Amino acid sequence: MDAAELFLMGGIEKKRVLQVLRPHIFFDDQLTHLEPAAQDVPSVLIPFGVANAALLENIPPDGSYSPEVKE
Repeated sequence: MDAAELFLMGGIEKKRVLQVLRPHIFFDDQLTHLEPAAQDVPSVLIPFGVANAALLENIPPDGSYSPEVKE
């Protein structure tokens, strides 16, 4: 099976689009996009890039880091 679609949305709110498309999984590099989307779609943080440099510094060597979930 091949990946079917890739959408580069230029920073617009992704939750509404994901609710319509209903993907199997959503990957993003920013928690600000993942937190709202994770309510409707299984979501994964890609922790690389300049925006996540501080986040990467706080991950223990065993990879057990888990960000706090805001309610």
